[in-house]
Amino acid sequence: MAENTIYKPLVSIIIPSFNREALLLDAVESCLNQSWTNMDIIIVDDGSTDGTQALVAEKLHSTWPKDSVRYIRQVNSGASAARNHGLKLAQGRYIQFLDSDDLLMPDKLAKQINLLENPKNNKVACCYCYGLIGENFNTIPSNNLKRIGYCETDPVKLIRQLSSRIVHGMQTSAPLWRHDFLLSHEGWRQDIGLGDDLEYHIRLLADANKLLFIRENLFFVRVHPEVRLSTASLSDTSLVSIIKTRQSVFNTLQQIGQWDTDMQTVFLHAMRTIYANCLAIENPNLLNELENWLITLASSPKKNYPFKLLIQIRRCFGSATLIFLYQSIKRVLG
Repeated sequence: MAENTIYKPLVSIIIPSFNREALLLDAVESCLNQSWTNMDIIIVDDGSTDGTQALVAEKLHSTWPKDSVRYIRQVNSGASAARNHGLKLAQGRYIQFLDSDDLLMPDKLAKQINLLENPKNNKVACCYCYGLIGENFNTIPSNNLKRIGYCETDPVKLIRQLSSRIVHGMQTSAPLWRHDFLLSHEGWRQDIGLGDDLEYHIRLLADANKLLFIRENLFFVRVHPEVRLSTASLSDTSLVSIIKTRQSVFNTLQQIGQWDTDMQTVFLHAMRTIYANCLAIENPNLLNELENWLITLASSPKKNYPFKLLIQIRRCFGSATLIFLYQSIKRVLG
């Protein structure tokens, strides 16, 4: 599918999916139900083994328009690799990333494109919005669902807000990006699983001059029993991903001159939770590497002696002692 006119630019919607047969259909339907009709939906199947391929083939044969929906299958390589694959195939002026377990509200694309197409906004990298999170959008009144997202049009201020988060910040489905802006930057980091969206967004925002925001709930994050990265138990692999994410965020903050005492405080607060998770696993090499980096973070621009003391206690008396002290303090403080 190609762009029709300047008034109806093509949007490429990239949906990575792995063993989400039961949820993928609703995600695609939420795209097909958009009031903005000029779209190119790219499903990148990351090596599913649950019948996704047959199900999509049946839909393409029956009800899904073949000129609007493409199905691509790749060897299992992770969601970031799937998004990068989809981005290489995308032809739209705008890019919408959509996780296969989430939904777009019917007017999301139209409302964001109308703002981005305004000539005074032709240098704006993206338009994002609020969203809702819950188990079932169709059976629960929307006023009982939790709103997620930030309202900030200054990229630097948004970066500072997101940097205080451990993993997620701006939901993957929230922004609609200009395709040419994305192509001028490196893609999703394929060595990061947990935290890939935070790392990607902060890296892009660091090069954005301005953002557009719509104060409406335009996407829906579904809570379901299947494993989501943000709720999975933190294995060694997950922790390595989170640490790589935080290191990338730190490097970006330094590059744009935003590593100051306030940022150091909130950043270390997030790192404290990550450190606590590392204490609970038996991986001394990972723990020592993390501690060495934490000592560097706690040294400048302000010396954070309590954080360094925690590390000294752990190295002198072991992880079990530090975990006991940490839990005791939490009980005392309520």
